[in-house]
Amino acid sequence: MFRCLSSCCKKKKIKEVYVLKLEYNNYYVGESNDVKRRIWLHENGNGSAWTKKYNVIEQQNTITKKQKHLWELSETLQQIALHGINNVRGSMFTNPNFLSKQEKIMAAQLFCEMNNFCRKCGKSGHFIGSCHSNDKAEWVSKFGGELEFNKSPSIRKCLNCSKDITLSPNYYKYCQDCFKK
Repeated sequence: MFRCLSSCCKKKKIKEVYVLKLEYNNYYVGESNDVKRRIWLHENGNGSAWTKKYNVIEQQNTITKKQKHLWELSETLQQIALHGINNVRGSMFTNPNFLSKQEKIMAAQLFCEMNNFCRKCGKSGHFIGSCHSNDKAEWVSKFGGELEFNKSPSIRKCLNCSKDITLSPNYYKYCQDCFKK
């Protein structure tokens, strides 16, 4: 019924995940159809912002097994658990500057989901609905130390007129009226 176009049926090369050790004990997790070429780009200043900030030292072995879906994210979270969130970038955590509190909590929450840990304390054997723990699992410190989003965010005010800007993006320091001045 449908004719197959020759270009659509070519066997696609499966993406591979790679880990790069960088200067100052930093790490980068990437994904590519052509890992050798991609690493060459990182080494020559044409890679990610993180590898432009910290030079590549060597390629490392991945911790996680090859997966069809979310392999890069899984590897990134495992590398964060090993080296700390301030030293690892990859997958959805690519900001070359410090990650926000929300990004750190999101990473910790994803790590909990991936490992069936409680999203309140980070421990195994129970889930958030039956958590009675007052302390957090040791690994949580590698993700910034927090697992729960602030249920009542603090009110942020415009630096010029003190108008409430809580609902504006976190990087806004002024309300729209003061910003336009």
